[in-house]
Amino acid sequence: MFLLGLFSLLGAMFDLPMKELTSYLPLEDEINEALCGEENSYSRYLDLTNFFESGDWDNLDFLLGELELDPVMVAKAIMSPPAGQTASSRSPVLPDQNAALNRSQHAALMPQ
Repeated sequence: MFLLGLFSLLGAMFDLPMKELTSYLPLEDEINEALCGEENSYSRYLDLTNFFESGDWDNLDFLLGELELDPVMVAKAIMSPPAGQTASSRSPVLPDQNAALNRSQHAALMPQ
């Protein structure tokens, strides 16, 4: 899943269409399809990350229920630093993003 998320940024990084980039990558067809915007099981996890990062809490909540995922565990997975990186070296959540959350959403999504 980490690589799926990382590869989802390649189009912007190289300023090339994703379809062209994925033709060079030795990935499963279903992963290539998700990266190119086709709906499948992998694309739902890309949607999940996009909803979280954009603060689209309604769609995030719906998708968490659909995938039967624990919101706290998902928030921890998204917010935890990659191996070898400390939490203090990550960018903090901006205050205006926190203001958009209601109290129950904030409690459910923030790492404990």
